Amino acid sequence: TCTNEGFFALYKGFVPTFLRMGPWNIIFFITYEQLKKLPLF
Repeated sequence: TCTNEGFFALYKGFVPTFLRMGPWNIIFFITYEQLKKLPLF
């Protein structure tokens, strides 16, 4: 891949994947941080 298309060919599809997973990761991180503050145990 690198020899034919160059180094940046490794990042093909990064933007669509990030746009798909980005909102989920943000919501998960915020929820996780809020749950850590609760005295569950």
